[in-house]
Amino acid sequence: MFKTLCCFFLTCTFLFADANATSKLEEGIKIDALHQKITLIDEAVKDNLWFKRYGNYLTYQKLLEELSTVDAEVKKFKNTKDKASLEKYEKLLTKQESLEKQIELLQEFKNSPFSKLVDAADVESYTKVTNPFAILSALSYIKKIKQESLDYKARLERLDFLVEKLKEKETLLATLYEIEPMITNEDALYEAQKELNAFTSAQEIARTSYSLYVKKVEEATIRVTQDITVQMKRAFNIGIFIIVVIVVTFLLKFIAKRYVKDNERFYTANKIINFVNVTLILLILLFSYIENVSYLVTVLGFASAGIAIAMKDWFMSI
Repeated sequence: MFKTLCCFFLTCTFLFADANATSKLEEGIKIDALHQKITLIDEAVKDNLWFKRYGNYLTYQKLLEELSTVDAEVKKFKNTKDKASLEKYEKLLTKQESLEKQIELLQEFKNSPFSKLVDAADVESYTKVTNPFAILSALSYIKKIKQESLDYKARLERLDFLVEKLKEKETLLATLYEIEPMITNEDALYEAQKELNAFTSAQEIARTSYSLYVKKVEEATIRVTQDITVQMKRAFNIGIFIIVVIVVTFLLKFIAKRYVKDNERFYTANKIINFVNVTLILLILLFSYIENVSYLVTVLGFASAGIAIAMKDWFMSI
């Protein structure tokens, strides 16, 4: 009976040990899989522009802390006179200078790591399109602001991708901490949560900023497009008027050629018709595009003088 109990006890012990070993093996496999997934996420986000700027921000903060420590050490050894202390003091001064230079290079990360990425570029104001020659520059302006909007959208998409990956990483680290409640895993989870909070806040600000920016771009595009449409319609109407003037000119020339037999009179009439034709075309263009009416007085003066000169021969022949 005793032997039977011993055998049963040993069998149970071996089975429990085997089950425990199997459980630990499965746990180890699961932990390795979690670490691999976390590594893949780190690889996927390491070149992300938002992540790099956040890394620069953390570097800036660490440099500030290190400089604060060095400053305290410098003050401590400032008045020492023994050789060993002086050597250490010189090293501290060198390190202090190096840290100050590094901090100066990272000065843009003093307040926020994402200020340049979150802030949308101002939509440049565009002067009203007042003539057909400005249409090309207006179209270039529309293309430019739309491209800037697309660039901002691309930045936002990279941020969205980063946030999704960091959420995955946080979930993986939380699972890892449940399996292995170690200090290192706890610290890693805390850092991941800290990063995620920072990027989530930036994401909210960026989305709001992008929404406002898109509205500004749309408003500017609509305004400039309307100006372009107006100018194209005006140019079309002016073109019709000019064509009518040219057609009338050819008709007058045809009539003059048919009914004026004297060559000299025909030459004078042809000259007057040509000048009136050019003058009318110029007046059409000037009335359409000169905004300052005072300029028209000068233009009309030159036109009158031109007509008088053109008709001089005709008056002399009377």
